[in-house]
Amino acid sequence: MKYWLILVVIGISGCSFAKQLKQKVDAVRQQVQTIDQRGSIAGKVVNRSGRSGPILASLLKREDGFVRWIDAYPVSGNDAYKFFGIPGSYTVGAFVDANRDGEYQTSEPATYLGEDQKLPTFFELRADKKNSLQTLVIKNTLAPELSARIVYDTNQALQASGRVVSLRDRMFSRENARLGMWQPLDFTERVGGGLFLLKEYRQNRIPVIFVHGITGTPVDWKKPIRALDPKRFQPLVFYYASGLPLDAVSEFLLKTVNKLQSRHRFPEFYVAAHSMGGLVTRSFVKKYVDGGNPARIGLVMTANSPMQGLKSAQTGVNYFPIVIPAWRDVAYQSEFVKSLHDWSWPTDIPYHLVFSYLPGEKGDGVVELESQIPRSLQQEASGVYGFQAEHTELLRKRDFVTLFNKLMTDSLK
Repeated sequence: MKYWLILVVIGISGCSFAKQLKQKVDAVRQQVQTIDQRGSIAGKVVNRSGRSGPILASLLKREDGFVRWIDAYPVSGNDAYKFFGIPGSYTVGAFVDANRDGEYQTSEPATYLGEDQKLPTFFELRADKKNSLQTLVIKNTLAPELSARIVYDTNQALQASGRVVSLRDRMFSRENARLGMWQPLDFTERVGGGLFLLKEYRQNRIPVIFVHGITGTPVDWKKPIRALDPKRFQPLVFYYASGLPLDAVSEFLLKTVNKLQSRHRFPEFYVAAHSMGGLVTRSFVKKYVDGGNPARIGLVMTANSPMQGLKSAQTGVNYFPIVIPAWRDVAYQSEFVKSLHDWSWPTDIPYHLVFSYLPGEKGDGVVELESQIPRSLQQEASGVYGFQAEHTELLRKRDFVTLFNKLMTDSLK
């Protein structure tokens, strides 16, 4: 939509509506500007403490005379970590999660940037800046006088991951889903999101992770989830603010999967993604494989996914006065999309490509066929399956649910 159209709507709708609309637009604009200022922090961690357990990399910030441990997650198999943050003063640390509770205890070996100098070394993270830091080496527990000044306060989404929820939970409302696209920072603060179990974790069941699309929720996958054999599969749902940059979303998925894997030590898992979730999933698989993580990805399915991007999103990028970060990534032939196609799908991970279409249209009413099933992905796929269905209707169709169930069970043979 062009800006002049917004002005016309304001002009004909009265002062009260105009004021509310302006406040909404200003709120969205402010969130986009904040997200666009994010930078990244990356490095590696080595454990030489002699204690075993997952290594959690940590992002720390100085607040009110304390060092606040604001984010922590298990590092990847190649000892690497990556954080995103808005401009500010940060340092990093790491600890051995010996009791596997996901939280730092003073009895657990830990380190931080600048430990040799006895004081944390802080650095300024600037807008759109990439910080590559020296390798952290964990040797001992921290000195009591320092560890007493560390406050553990990780973000609620990472803390909530692994919790058992119901698909009827109010956080999965459409109102929250819209908030996640238009005001993703508010979503992160109020709702959080995360990777959730739908039933208590049971050993010897393969986790199946369901990923929704833009303005979607895990409820979109309700019928396929209910069709899963509960004696063989463990459904998990990934819930996220869909307006965020997709690289940050896939990084969050990587963190949450690593957290749950370190807790439950499952050897294998599957992923099923719908719509934009397919782009998130491809980015996640690339990072997961490149990171040398311990569990095997046994199957991936994408359904109605704009794997070449969306021309409609490109229109929004070109003409809308406020551009949601996810739109840039999902736009037709965006840099994000191109980066995913510059990488080849691993031959040992079965990939099933599902698409749908409507009679007389170029696709499913949202995503064009040329983006759902580009030739390059057809060549990578173990199977390509088509249905006559609208974009979101597909996940409710009996034939699709039957196919989904068959692919899941056949993968066990």
